[in-house]
Amino acid sequence: MVLVTGDQTTAAELAPYWPQARAAVVKQSVSRFAAESLHPARATRLIAETARNAVRSLTDSKPTALIELPATLTVRLRNPDLAEMATWLERVEPDPVDPTMVRLVDDDPIRLYRTFVTLVLLTRGIAE
Repeated sequence: MVLVTGDQTTAAELAPYWPQARAAVVKQSVSRFAAESLHPARATRLIAETARNAVRSLTDSKPTALIELPATLTVRLRNPDLAEMATWLERVEPDPVDPTMVRLVDDDPIRLYRTFVTLVLLTRGIAE
């Protein structure tokens, strides 16, 4: 990975895994539903400039940290009922201590991500 665009949180979360990667921060998160975005023309210029710099650095781009597999992703849900429902998905386990938390465990990072997205969509659709 050499280029990421998004908000300040995305840029910060990228840094520990790919410190050589470039981040074009085109918006500032205000809340889950709102952001202060750059004007599209300014954002386009920033992305283009950051992409040029990222391409120039391709030879130096290597991950500095890898996620050990199987990976575990811990998710806290709004209430125990949603956490229980999340365990209906394969590879989702209840947390042994906190009834509002579940753990997704998988040795395939893509499948882990897909399970996480499914969990979010399932529980968000019911909670909202």
